[in-house]
Amino acid sequence: MYDPAVELTGSGSIRYGFEVRVRLRASADPGAFIDRLIDAVEVGGLSLGGGGRVDHFAGFVARMDDLSATEADRTWLGAFLVADADVEHHEVGGLVDADAEPDAADHKTRSGAA
Repeated sequence: MYDPAVELTGSGSIRYGFEVRVRLRASADPGAFIDRLIDAVEVGGLSLGGGGRVDHFAGFVARMDDLSATEADRTWLGAFLVADADVEHHEVGGLVDADAEPDAADHKTRSGAA
């Protein structure tokens, strides 16, 4: 689970990231949405890996540098998704060890619809 002491001090070897899930509206242009999402993630100093189908996407977000993703990164990406008119629903997972196997019990989600 997330340990802010590791993030603030840089001690330890844990890097945190978070999952994101997005369902698009039927009228959305998936290619244009993915382009906007990738641009936004990169501008925020983050990286995104994942995939999906035409109407939904799931991925994992981490920082491009050696630091951990933060609550501010989660909040910022959630706000981006709320503001995008093509997003019907989204979930932003809690901060987890980016190198660990996923464990659903460790995830907190925020959902929203635009």
